[in-house]
Amino acid sequence: MGANVRTMALLAVAVSVALSSPEKWYDRNNRSRARRDLHKKAESPRHHEKHASVACQHPGGCPRAKATFFDPTKQKGRCGFQNRLDSKIVSVPSQHFHGADGKTVCGKMMAIFYEDKSILVSVSDECIGCEQDLLDLPQKTFSMLADVGLGEIEVFWKWV
Repeated sequence: MGANVRTMALLAVAVSVALSSPEKWYDRNNRSRARRDLHKKAESPRHHEKHASVACQHPGGCPRAKATFFDPTKQKGRCGFQNRLDSKIVSVPSQHFHGADGKTVCGKMMAIFYEDKSILVSVSDECIGCEQDLLDLPQKTFSMLADVGLGEIEVFWKWV
């Protein structure tokens, strides 16, 4: 019974605060909503693509790598995701899989550039034993950049 009385008292206080200054309550909620919407916009793929292409217009501005392709459905990646053949993902070498803080970069977005094409992918696996300058993509994702008959292409990439 005591818990119900406390709950009712807290509810009454909350309602009286909200009614005593509705403009402050409304303004606080709008600012919070605006901050949340701004964060969503910043994290959208379109936002990443726009800023990635602007930041890497000349090849010297981004690291160089070799891109190859693999079948991501054979096993779960080191990030624990079960990927599909059409997943826009990348498997990165061990040197890039662990960030400066020692944590994995699972889910981190990367823009990859080849000639006049670019794609946005997320990290889903560690390519153990791969050279430091190798990016492994699903075949369908690779084909968005170049003909799979090439087998391996030289790309530029950037974290976004």
